[in-house]
Amino acid sequence: MIKIGNDLLRISPADPRKIEISFTNGLSWTVRYHGGFNVGSFMDLEADGKNIIGYTDKGVFVSKPGYTVFMRK
Repeated sequence: MIKIGNDLLRISPADPRKIEISFTNGLSWTVRYHGGFNVGSFMDLEADGKNIIGYTDKGVFVSKPGYTVFMRK
């Protein structure tokens, strides 16, 4: 789990291909990134300023603010 501003992001415990976001300090979660075949399953997340770096079984991907699209780094 990582914190960006007031938001928390995590790899979904139910499906590691998805990223979830919480605007309520972890009380409730919403899927922010639904996954993609080319991205694969997330193993770790890292914050780089306002960007998210996702380490997956298919490589390293980065997402700009909004966190709805991950592109190969």
